[in-house]
Amino acid sequence: MNIFKTISRYFAACVVVTLSACSADIDNYQASTPPFNLFEYFDGNVKAWGMVQDYSEKQTRRFEVDIVGTIAGDELV
Repeated sequence: MNIFKTISRYFAACVVVTLSACSADIDNYQASTPPFNLFEYFDGNVKAWGMVQDYSEKQTRRFEVDIVGTIAGDELV
């Protein structure tokens, strides 16, 4: 049973290290221009489209949306 715990801990540590290596550092993008302003981007008519893929990267769905954003005070509705 002791060897199982050791292997499990080693595997968990490998998973944590692997996942943390895949993450991007947000500081790399903080100075990018132009700065993203959520309110300006979604104010008015916005058209968006995309797709959903399964685990094997096979496309399973496509979608298209029309968004009408309005700013009311300090909220985007």
